[in-house]
Amino acid sequence: MDVDNECIKFMYNASYGGFSFSKKAMAMYHEVTGNHSIMSRKDEVMIKIVEELKNKANGPHAKIKIVNVPIKFENCIVCDEHDGYETVSVDCSLYKLTQIKSIVNQQDVSDSDKLNMIKAILEESFTNESCDQQSQHALTDESSNSDTERDEYLLAT
Repeated sequence: MDVDNECIKFMYNASYGGFSFSKKAMAMYHEVTGNHSIMSRKDEVMIKIVEELKNKANGPHAKIKIVNVPIKFENCIVCDEHDGYETVSVDCSLYKLTQIKSIVNQQDVSDSDKLNMIKAILEESFTNESCDQQSQHALTDESSNSDTERDEYLLAT
């Protein structure tokens, strides 16, 4: 499994008004899951419904889109909202902190090796392929709700 290339899908609203689904989309979701509410923006069942229904999955004043996020950033996704319009980004500081925590918890690595690995992570922000740049290139909009629009993704630092 190549974690650097593996992605998850994340839903967001690309319109002013708010994140919501159509009655048809919710009925289909309830039919499959038995639930009346979506538990996560990464809900695989609803993502499949949105991909199938396209614009018909949108609730009032909503434009649900799907973005691919590299799995390594899965727990660092930030969804900022202004008047219902959302932008998706990666919190690179949280990503680095998560990496450092993982290193610290490794039992089979010497302390000096841990310090070297942590130093490399902290210095990463000064290289050409920093987390910011990787996540900016990696967030790809795959939604078929819009053939001509390309959303701009802002990155939290």
